[in-house]
This record gives sequence, C-alpha cells and structure tokens, in this order.
Amino acid sequence: MIDVIPNMTASCFYYKGLQQHKSFSFVTTGKLVHVKAFDLLIDAFAEAFRGDESIMLTTIGGGKLYHFLERQISKLHMEKQITLTGYKEPAEVADIYRIREHCI
Repeated sequence: MIDVIPNMTASCFYYKGLQQHKSFSFVTTGKLVHVKAFDLLIDAFAEAFRGDESIMLTTIGGGKLYHFLERQISKLHMEKQITLTGYKEPAEVADIYRIREHCI
C-alpha cells in the first residue's frame, strides 16, 4: 500500500520558471533549533563552495540557534555566501523562494 501525502504549500510558493542567472542559489527554511542540523548544512556548504561567490545559501527562520549560526558563518568567513534572514512572514518567504533556484 502506498500512502500519498499532499503538498500543502500554497501556490504562491511555486517556482515560475527557469531563468538564466550568473549565480546559483539555495534556500532553506525552518526553525533554527539543534534537531534541524543547520550547523551541519552550513559546514557542508562551506566545505563544498568556499570561495565561489557565485553560489549562495539563504536560510529563512528564527530560533534559539540564530546567533550561534551567525557566529559559525563568521568563523568560516562565509558571510558573502551564507545569509540568515531571521523570521519572515509567509508572503516574504514566497518572494524569496521565487528568486532562488534550489530548495534544501
């Protein structure tokens, strides 16, 4: 038996089509808590893409680890490539998703 879980994302979040960009950007959203492992994502991103400023990561969300992750990004010298936005309203999140190429 196969269970199907419907996508509950509002249509405003849907990608409007591929556009040519000189950069490659990822976006992720979630509460910044330990169980979500954003620290591991940041380490992996830094290891894979350090120095290539055409590749960016935007993390949307707030939480207990916001300042910890901010310091981690600074220690890795990744401020030009990794952005923490903090909490955003759903409409703002939708706007960010529309201009990013890939979701994590």
